[in-house]
Amino acid sequence: MHHCRGDHPLGYAKSSISALGFSRRDFKVSGRRVPLEGFDLQAAQLCVSSLIEQCQSGLKAPINGNTFVLTLIDGLSPNEERFLVTLDTALGRLPHFGGSAGDDVNLANTHVYSDGAFHAESAIVVMFNTHCPFEVFTTHHIESLDSKLVVTQADSTARRVYEFNAEPAAEVYAREAGITLEDLRPEIYALHPLAVLIGDQYYVRSIQKVNEDRSLDFTARWMTGLW
Repeated sequence: MHHCRGDHPLGYAKSSISALGFSRRDFKVSGRRVPLEGFDLQAAQLCVSSLIEQCQSGLKAPINGNTFVLTLIDGLSPNEERFLVTLDTALGRLPHFGGSAGDDVNLANTHVYSDGAFHAESAIVVMFNTHCPFEVFTTHHIESLDSKLVVTQADSTARRVYEFNAEPAAEVYAREAGITLEDLRPEIYALHPLAVLIGDQYYVRSIQKVNEDRSLDFTARWMTGLW
């Protein structure tokens, strides 16, 4: 598992733990572990209500405008996207961000940690209430090229793309990256990311692996369309 620490001179590090603390004087924090399976709108609303109720005992400022939510989630779960959309609906105007658990490039088992144990098919939802000013934002370093790929065959549930532009997905991707099919590997996926354009923002869809049928597995869902 990789952990990032802002003041680490080597950037990403293995076999390490990062800790981040929040002053009780300025922050009221509440959190809970939530199973991803069966997480519907009613469960999401109960989750949000419970977190708000936990915050009430030490509220630093009114909930609206002074609260944000962090989600840490099992990154290999097929329920990840549905969970996040449902939670966002229940949160309404409360800003929400987070990250997905990984396991290096093994792509076998991912977990989140809560109450002394590791859990799969789960998310940790943490609510922060504060009188301090804050802003939730996203950024990336990618630059768009002229190439556009159309997903013409895919299995969204499995996060798998079979075809780009009516050709085997891995062949098209290798050609666009300027390498042979045999040279595809995780380092290439990182150097040549694919992204979907929504509005005026690019959202990276990271490749997990190449399959024997020359399809590509991704770490996030999407719908058939233009990349």
